[in-house]
Amino acid sequence: ALGLEVELLCRQPHSLERLTQHIPHYTAHLAKRPVEDEAYVIQLWQPQATRPTLVPRPEQPERPVLQPSSALEEAHEAMLEAMDATDGDPALETVDSPRAPEPPQPTPIESNNPMEPGVDENFEPAPQESSVMAEEPPPRDEHDDETVAKEPPLVEVVETEPPAPVQPSGLASKDATEKALRALAELTTLLGMNELAESINARGQEALADVRRSIASEVNVAPRDVRIGRMLRLVLRLLPAGDGQDDHRAKLLAEMVDMIPVLKRWMRRRLEARHSGAKGNFLNDAAELGEALERIPGLGRRVPLEVDEQPLPTDMAGLASEVQNLARSVHLPSAGGVKA
Repeated sequence: ALGLEVELLCRQPHSLERLTQHIPHYTAHLAKRPVEDEAYVIQLWQPQATRPTLVPRPEQPERPVLQPSSALEEAHEAMLEAMDATDGDPALETVDSPRAPEPPQPTPIESNNPMEPGVDENFEPAPQESSVMAEEPPPRDEHDDETVAKEPPLVEVVETEPPAPVQPSGLASKDATEKALRALAELTTLLGMNELAESINARGQEALADVRRSIASEVNVAPRDVRIGRMLRLVLRLLPAGDGQDDHRAKLLAEMVDMIPVLKRWMRRRLEARHSGAKGNFLNDAAELGEALERIPGLGRRVPLEVDEQPLPTDMAGLASEVQNLARSVHLPSAGGVKA
C-alpha cells in the first residue's frame, strides 16, 4: 500500500516536495516492518522525453545563377582573347607602323645653260614647321610688379569696447559686505531669531559678536536633525569679515536661505504624522521633531539625530562644497512624483 501511494505521488508535481520530506519517515517505517512481497518492484513514473522538432528550411540552389553579361563586357573579353592569340602565334606578321609622309621634292626648272641641266642654283627648300607650336607665356609687365609690391598689406581693424570703469576696491568690498549682512539678516529671521535680524539691520558689523554667540548656543542640540546643526556651523564660518570674499559669503548665505522653507515643510509633515503641529519657530520645531523621531522613528532610512561633529574647512572653496552637499541632502529627489 505504501509503494502504491509513492507511485501515485510521483505522478503529481505539486506533491514531490512533500514526498521528499517524508522519505526519512518512510525509511524508518519500512525498516521496522517485515517484507510482505519479495517480488514487488516499485515503478516510479518518469516523464517521456520530447523528441526534437525538425523545422523545414529552404534548400540552397546547387549552383549559382549566372547573371547575363552586357554587350560591352562581351566585346572586351573578345578583344582580350584576340590579343592573347596574337601574342602566342609567331606565324603572324608584324604590322609596320605608318611612317610620316616625306616632304615633296622641288620641281626641276629648265635652264638655258646646257652645262646645268634641270637644277636652279637659287632654289632652296622651305624648312618644315613643327605641327605643334609651343605656347610662350605672355610677357610680364614690370610696371605691374612694381605696383603690386608697392601696395601696403591690408590690416583688419578690430573695434574694442572701452573698458568698464573700475570701482575702487574699498567701495566694492563695502557693497559686498552689505549684501552679505542682508543675507544674514534674512537667514536669522527665517531661523526664528528676529531680535538678531533687527540688530544686524541697525548696527551692521558691530552686531556680529552677538550673532556668533547666539548661533553657537544652538549648535550642540540633540536629538535634532543633523542637517540643522550643519547649517548653523556653516553660518558661523560664513559671517561677513569686511574683505574681498564677502561677495562669495553672500551667495552661500543666500543658498542656505532657500533651504529653510524646504526644511520647514519637511518638519511640519513629520510633526503632523506624529499627532503634533509646528509652532512656527524653526529651531524650536526642529528640537521637538528630534524628540518625536527618537520616540517614533519613521519608515525607511533613519534620520541622524546626533550632534554634528564633522570637521569643516576654512577656505572659501571648501565651504562652497559643503553648502552644495547640504543642499543635495535638503532637496531630496522625489519618488513617483511625491516629494519628501
